[in-house]
Amino acid sequence: MERIPIALRSKGFSLIELMIALAIISILSSIAIPQYRNYITKAKLTEAFLAVAPIKFGLVEYVSVNGSTAGLAGKTWSAVLKELGVSVNFFGDNSRYVKNFWWNNTKSEIRVSFTDNLPEANGRYLVMRADLDSGAFRWRCLSSTTYSLALPAEYLPTSCQ
Repeated sequence: MERIPIALRSKGFSLIELMIALAIISILSSIAIPQYRNYITKAKLTEAFLAVAPIKFGLVEYVSVNGSTAGLAGKTWSAVLKELGVSVNFFGDNSRYVKNFWWNNTKSEIRVSFTDNLPEANGRYLVMRADLDSGAFRWRCLSSTTYSLALPAEYLPTSCQ
């Protein structure tokens, strides 16, 4: 067997091996980075879903006592919150991502607007509509496919899609 001198032996990686490794890393990152951005946006939107919870519970209780939400029609938002037993100071300046909430009595929906800290939701709303016809309260989230100013479905949690 012939010995190869040390000076002629290959050391390290060849250019082809490095190019293949770089291509694999590029493909994986092109898939992972957009998914990570969606995940981060969904995590930020969790604050809105948690902040809506007391309003949803208040509405369910209000309907169970009064039979409908007709008594909330024409009231200011702070009067609606007071009627539902939710603190007016619950959101607004106290939230990093949620700018405002309001109740649309004619459509039976809660709408949430977002601050500039959440650019993915810029100009869009979280819209949660209540199904009152069945006798039981059922909340549905509207996505941009059903309402143009709503959040895209990819940002909504699975419980809301």
